[in-house]
Order: sequence, then structure tokens, then C-alpha cells
Amino acid sequence: GRNQALYGICDQVCLFFEQQLPKTRAAAAYVERRGLSAETVRRFRLGFAPAGNILRGQAKRRGWSEELLVQAGLLNKRDGGLVDWFHGRLMFPIFSLSGKVVGFGGRVLDDSEPKYLNSPETAIFRKGDSLYGIFQAKGYIREQPPALVEGNFDMLSLVNAGINNVVAPLGTAFTPGQARLLRRYNSRITVCFDGDSAGRKACRRALETLLAAGLEPQVALLPNGTDPDSYVRQHGKERLLRLLAEGQDWVEFVLAGRELSRVAEQRSALAELVALLRLIGDDTSRELYANRIADRFRVEKRTLLRSAGQPKPGPARAAAPRGVEGNLLGAAIQSSESAQIARDLGLAEILLDERLRPIARLVEEHCDE
Repeated sequence: GRNQALYGICDQVCLFFEQQLPKTRAAAAYVERRGLSAETVRRFRLGFAPAGNILRGQAKRRGWSEELLVQAGLLNKRDGGLVDWFHGRLMFPIFSLSGKVVGFGGRVLDDSEPKYLNSPETAIFRKGDSLYGIFQAKGYIREQPPALVEGNFDMLSLVNAGINNVVAPLGTAFTPGQARLLRRYNSRITVCFDGDSAGRKACRRALETLLAAGLEPQVALLPNGTDPDSYVRQHGKERLLRLLAEGQDWVEFVLAGRELSRVAEQRSALAELVALLRLIGDDTSRELYANRIADRFRVEKRTLLRSAGQPKPGPARAAAPRGVEGNLLGAAIQSSESAQIARDLGLAEILLDERLRPIARLVEEHCDE
């Protein structure tokens, strides 16, 4: 189908970018300066996109369909002509769960803006539902909780140091779709963002998304002014692993560094914790966290849970007759369009009939083939 053709062209272009990397002195030197081994470069298929509409020229030379390259987000229609989407950038292919190249991220070698640029959304690439490194990490994150880092280089540096259970959002804020993707593999996760105020803010936003998606987040705090990339290169694998293992949970993270001696301060901290508590859909988890918060502030748990209210009845709480769920799933199995819709809705998460969930998960896995 058309998607097969898109996968095919993305793979060929990826190969072309890979071949350009060793030929481009500045790009090769940049990768070396960032400390990446040849093995890491090969495993993640890093490449380089030359400037000057080279890809469009290649397409003519190699007989690649320009229309297909436009659909793959690699050529861009402008002023009645076609221009390359990526110019003079280090290229990070983005893989589907089954290891096919579906899109790219590109980073400049200097300080020009935008520093990172992703492929546009296409029929095979949706930013909010993909994570950088998920294909390479998926075998590891079933066994150990994934570490979520902010940047592509953070992720590559950790893998380069031998820490394989790492993924990164694609240079944008962490999304509910990305949280659902991780939840297929593990219900726990450690967020390890940059150790500055921007990193903390981003981490705080990611916590909301993770709690709402039913994950149990921990936070590994880096010293101010460092990021996972610089930290692991300076201190090594063992120190970073220890930092990840000693992560604090979200309650501690919210309270960290707060002056809690005054009632006004306590109230505002409590309000923030209650807002997060409200996002947790699972009754048992909500209850356990409420216990901890209540103890910490010496307030009645009942008061806490009352102000947290029942979580908003999401799709998971609306009862659906079993027949309807079965029919939905039946439709998803028969047509790939329905299967995609099932995946986007996160059908596996919202089915009330426990027995149907494993089937729905399989359907989701196969969407990526």
C-alpha cells in the first residue's frame, strides 16, 4: 500500500543521510565531540542532511518519486517549486516500534535557530505518539522502568554509556499519547530532565501527563546546570544509575525546596498536591498517596480525598455492554483503519472487559507493522 511506499522511501533517504555523515567533516567531528561511539551512530542510524536542496537533486538522479518525498515530509512545496525540508542538519531517524524509519529529527551544528526540527506529521509519523529511542529501548523497558530524558543527545549519551532503558519526547512537551505508549511496557517511569528551573517546570508538566495516564512517576534530580548528557560523561554510568535508582516520587518532588513552616505555604503546597492527586484514576494508588500526604501534613485523609474529589469520569468509567466492546475489537482486527483508530483512542486502556485487553494490545502493536 501507500504506507509501504512511504516506509521504503524513508529508509532509502535514511541510508543516503547515513552515507553523508562520514563524508561531511564538520558533522563527523561534531558527533565525535559529543562522545558517541561508531556503534551508537550505527545503531541509531545517525546521518547528515547537506544544505542546498541536495535531496531533491538525488531524487532526480535516483528516480525517486518527488510526490512520495513530499508525502514523507522530506521535500516541501514552496513558491511553485520543491525544496528540501532539512538543510545542513545532523539527522536522527525516528523509528516505529517495529524498527521502520517513519520520520526524522534534525539538529544544526552551530547555534542557528531552530536548533531542532522534526519532520512534519505524515501518514506514518505522528509526533505525539512517537518517542525517540523507543524501538531500541523496548526490550529493556519491560524489565526496568524507562528513564525519560529531554533531548536526543541525552538519550544517545546514556545508551552510549551502556544505559539502555532510555527514551525522549521528540523535542516537544511530553504528550498523553507518549505516556500511553510507555504504559504498554511498564507502569513505572523515572523522569530525568535538566537540573535547572526550565527542566523542573518541564518535569512538573510531564508529571501531570504521566499521572493522568495511570503511570507511577519518580523524579531523578540532576544537580543545577547539568543535563543527563553532561552528567553521564562527567561522572560515568554507575553514578547516573544510582541517581536514577534514588529518584523521589512526585510528592517529594513537589515539596522539595519549599519553606513549609507557615500555614499559607502549607496550604499552597497542599493545593498543588491535591490537584495532582485528582489526576490519578486508580482508587488504590490515590488512596495510598493520600495517606502519605495526610501523614506529611498531619491532616485527615478524608478531608484530603474529599477536596481531591472523585477523579473525572473518563472513558474508563463509563460502563459499556460487553457486546459493544467485543464488536469494536472485532472491527479493529478486520480493518487497519479501525485498528489505527483503536490505537489512537488507547482502546486497550479503556476496555472494561479485562479479557479483551490483551487482544487490544496486540492490535495496537500491529498498527506499527
